[in-house]
Amino acid sequence: MKRSSTIVAVLLLARLSTTPASSESASAATLEETLQVPSLTLTDDPFLAGDTAAGESVMLSGVLRIPKAHGRLPAVILLHGSDGPPGGAMTHWADILSAMGIATFRLNSFGGRGIMEVTKNQARLGYFAQFYVTYCALCAFRRTPSLTQVASQ
Repeated sequence: MKRSSTIVAVLLLARLSTTPASSESASAATLEETLQVPSLTLTDDPFLAGDTAAGESVMLSGVLRIPKAHGRLPAVILLHGSDGPPGGAMTHWADILSAMGIATFRLNSFGGRGIMEVTKNQARLGYFAQFYVTYCALCAFRRTPSLTQVASQ
């Protein structure tokens, strides 16, 4: 099964023409930090059966970007595709969303597994692995002080 090159957790069709802030102004107006995300590497059958005991523990990471704003902010988890995180699509989307006042988390679901890409061999990582790590990222959000502080403003 071919995965799309980039999966974006939200569709913003009405805002696609928005020009992102320059990298300089975007980084000056945001807080960025790396978050660790404990997860599991599960094959498809154990994932579908809910058998987390069959998974191998892995520590993943990602970059959280919080635009300067007051009050609660919407947040989007950005996932890379088969080509891995080095592609510019996740950073491009993070710039666009940050300019709109939306927090982003660019999750690297390959790095902690020692994988660079799966374009040539999709079997290196189960089809449902991205679903599982997305839920793990949501759990990591609950433990992140910078997100708790923004939500309480």
